[in-house]
Parts: sequence; structure tokens; C-alpha cells
Amino acid sequence: MNIEYDIFKRSKVNFNKLTIYGFIKNNNNYVFEKIFFNDKFKAIITIDNKGSISGKVIDMDIDEEYTPLRTNMTGEYVSKVREAYKDILIDIKNNICDTNYFIFDQTNKVNIY
Repeated sequence: MNIEYDIFKRSKVNFNKLTIYGFIKNNNNYVFEKIFFNDKFKAIITIDNKGSISGKVIDMDIDEEYTPLRTNMTGEYVSKVREAYKDILIDIKNNICDTNYFIFDQTNKVNIY
């Protein structure tokens, strides 16, 4: 399950907006961290210099990645955590991305003409 891909697949990162939003440049990556879900989890979103987005969610109680997020588990708790994480990603998308009408760059370039 690639939550980040699903949310950002029709978007292109606008690098000029990253630091304004709160991303911190770390070598060739930009990293954003946010505590959420009653301070029980930490989202870490990383954007590389090509605009690829990855993320992970850390369970703050045990200081380990919350792996149920990436499974098809449908329990109430994991579903609420997953939705809260998606809300963070959607907010990031709405604030730092430009819309691509097609998934592939080539199609977007052809569509301009």
C-alpha cells in the first residue's frame, strides 16, 4: 500500500514552497515532521531532489515505525491513524504542489500544446 503515491500521483512538487510550509533541507532531501493523533504518532515526510515523496509513521510509545498503516488491516484504530496520516499528506499536497492533469510527465508536456 503506497499511500504517498496515491495522494501525490497527479501532483508536482513546487520546491519554492517547501521551506515556507515547514520542510527542512537535509543534504539532497527535504524533510517534514509532524506529531499527530493525540501525540501518539509522528509523520516523517521526505521529498528528494527529483520530487519523489516518501513517508513513514512512527509510533511514539515504542519509537518504531507503525507498520499496520501499510497493510490492508481495517480495524477502527489503524483506520483512524491511516486517515489522520492521509489528512497530513493532503494538506501538504494542497500547499506545496502544482497539479498535473495526467500521471506521466510526458503526457502533461504534450497536453500543453
